[in-house]
Amino acid sequence: MNTLLIDGDIVAYRAATACEQPIDWGDGHWTLHAFEHEVEQNINHFMQGLVKESKCKDWITCLTGTKDFRKDVDATYKANRTDKRKPMLLPHARAYLVNEWNGRIDEGIEADDTLGILGSSDDGYMIWSIDKDLMTIPAYHWKDGAMWILFY
Repeated sequence: MNTLLIDGDIVAYRAATACEQPIDWGDGHWTLHAFEHEVEQNINHFMQGLVKESKCKDWITCLTGTKDFRKDVDATYKANRTDKRKPMLLPHARAYLVNEWNGRIDEGIEADDTLGILGSSDDGYMIWSIDKDLMTIPAYHWKDGAMWILFY
């Protein structure tokens, strides 16, 4: 395989979440902080390891855009997530992946869709994601340090 297709939504969310640090100032006063450079270091460490381990020569980091056609079809799509707080530096992590790790955003569809479309094209692509739904895509997958081939 020549090109690793990376689920950037997972990478961004994990990196931004891992770098948040709560501080207890006493008397019930808490704050939460995070540093952009730590998010960047976290992303770099993970991505370098993933690319090296997969032995792919190139990569595309797929990210979900701001619009999703599914919400036009069904307004309740992912409505159970609207009250969940997202990590503070998630926008920074996403922008960093776009700028530094060959990020690709296809407006109107999710990263999973882009991964599935490209990965099933048989053009030397291999998909990395921890999202179990992607294991339904007939393609080469990089999972748990090994290549899996799914054909249907």
